[in-house]
Amino acid sequence: MKDALTNFKWLVGDRIESVQLETESGAWRIGLQSRATIRIECLWRLFEDRDICSTSLDHGHRFGQSKEFDGIAALKEMGQYPITSVKVRPKAGDLFIKLGTMFELEVISISAGYKPWQITHPTLGSVVVSEGELHKFSA
Repeated sequence: MKDALTNFKWLVGDRIESVQLETESGAWRIGLQSRATIRIECLWRLFEDRDICSTSLDHGHRFGQSKEFDGIAALKEMGQYPITSVKVRPKAGDLFIKLGTMFELEVISISAGYKPWQITHPTLGSVVVSEGELHKFSA
């Protein structure tokens, strides 16, 4: 199922423009400059040069610091780095988005039956992962 929508090459060069955490659902919504969106309803992890620097579960915790960790701000900060590659782990549905040369956003599927993430392009449509498989929907 590698076509124009599911090969994700259209994301290369794009940048994060906005980030929201939906209060009711707990979903993270990442808006890109191209008007594409990434909706994450599972764990995400941010790596810098292969070292973990934060996760979605860190949001709102102090960890002995003077203020709470702000996951929204951390993801927005990644907007200064272009997306350089996008990969999906087959059969698991994990999503890997490389940002610049040193950062990677990993979206980790935490349920075999739940829809953990989706990416929507304004004209091509949407890709949803379910049970580790990609499903596409026309715009």
